[in-house]
Amino acid sequence: MVINKLSTGRRKTAIARVYLVEGKGVITVNKRPAAEYFPRLILQKSVKEPLELAKMLDRFDIHITVRGGGLTGQAGAI
Repeated sequence: MVINKLSTGRRKTAIARVYLVEGKGVITVNKRPAAEYFPRLILQKSVKEPLELAKMLDRFDIHITVRGGGLTGQAGAI
């Protein structure tokens, strides 16, 4: 079963497009690993938290494109 899901999120001036694809839990932000794009752990946690709560973090790969705002706003949009 292949799941492709697109969702858009906004916070202040940041806009994020999030694609969920069945996979192993790889998260990329603007074609970079999430840990590299968001250097602060609190921002990395806010990106992962929804799937961690649903216990599905290791079932989906997440591909994100985000623009505008600062890193905190972008993490909130995601």
